[in-house]
Amino acid sequence: QWLKRGGSNENLGNDYESVYSIATDSEKNYYVLSKVAMSGLNVDGNPKSNYDNPGSTPKDVVLASFACNGTYRWSKIFGGAGDETINSVVVDSQDNVYVGGSMGDCHPYPGTPFEPYPSRIDSEYFFPNSGSSCSLLFFAKFTKNGVLQYVKRPQLNTTFSSAYSFTSSMSFQIQNDVMYWYIWLPPGTYADGAFTNSNSDPNTPYVLKYNLDGTFISATQLGTIQTYDSYDIKYYRNPHNGYYYATILKESPFSTFSINGQPIVNFAALVCYDNNGAFLWKRENTYNDSGTMKFFGLEFDSLNNIYIAGGITGLNIDSFLGFSNSSFGTAFVMKTNPTATSSLWVSNPNNSAGFGSFAGLLMNNSELAFTSGFASSSMNLTWGTQSISVPGANQGSDVLLARINSTTGACLSLNKISSSTPSIDFGAAIVKDASGDYII
Repeated sequence: QWLKRGGSNENLGNDYESVYSIATDSEKNYYVLSKVAMSGLNVDGNPKSNYDNPGSTPKDVVLASFACNGTYRWSKIFGGAGDETINSVVVDSQDNVYVGGSMGDCHPYPGTPFEPYPSRIDSEYFFPNSGSSCSLLFFAKFTKNGVLQYVKRPQLNTTFSSAYSFTSSMSFQIQNDVMYWYIWLPPGTYADGAFTNSNSDPNTPYVLKYNLDGTFISATQLGTIQTYDSYDIKYYRNPHNGYYYATILKESPFSTFSINGQPIVNFAALVCYDNNGAFLWKRENTYNDSGTMKFFGLEFDSLNNIYIAGGITGLNIDSFLGFSNSSFGTAFVMKTNPTATSSLWVSNPNNSAGFGSFAGLLMNNSELAFTSGFASSSMNLTWGTQSISVPGANQGSDVLLARINSTTGACLSLNKISSSTPSIDFGAAIVKDASGDYII
């Protein structure tokens, strides 16, 4: 129907200028998040400013809005020194817009000059941080027209080392007009003194719940963790039973990661907690080497079955819940029973097909929508009875949208956005608007 673009002239190293989160409101306005660099930065031709240190690898985050017909509406830059983590953009029932995450730095350090690149939300809000009085975690509310309503910062001021090294924002959701914010916290007092983390571990996982006006409801501890290396972890809440889930990817086979004292032995794990945060179970892949498994997203149905979007390297090296792949590698969508003890079906391309570093999964009544980037040495992708041409070997990848029957796993259709080769394009996020249209 239409395509809009933005970004800058630079690359971001191991990151991408890519929309990684989308939300839509009742009027079919769209809200997107992307990391962005500096030179020539614009959104749909509208110039924007990057607020990072130009002497570093400048990296900020943009929140941008478009109308249903693709018209640019407004945008905000979350920036300053360091790397910002803005997890997702979400919308409430009154079409207000929220983001949650953490800012990148707390300069100046004690005894150093004024920080020329303070953390900020465009020119509307500045984070008054310093090395000895630092608070990085935040969530913010905007009207649908981009007017900032508030910024909430639950952590009391602390040292830069504590705020930066032991505090992480992992995921951010709204369900039934309640905010669920998944963060790791060091010991201390939070939410204006409303709760205290007395756990002695340097990191403790919590989900903080807030009303839409920003008032704190409660904090639920999601078990305990012990980690001594890099990881990629995302949290989800099943709206039907209130259980919490985490997908964990270790970034090295030598990483140490434990859940409630139980080590993650292999590379990847799916973890479940009940609605009170008590650890219930974990399910791992079978191979301990970095990159053999990827988790892209989770969805749930009213029977509490779990739908997993992932990727597996193939050649039968690795497996998850009995699923392996003999070809070179493929993306997959899997349906499991509520406790993930067995796979009910797995849907994936019949032939070897590369997939992007990101992908999106959406539950839409009787079907699932899955998007990623695809290529194949045969230049033709076959998924069940469906087939579509894709770039061949060393020719990059195209954005693909696959629609899958949620009951049987049958592929209903394949659609793509063609590109000039050898560009590497991939679908990273997907939502459905009020008309039922998909936005990628």
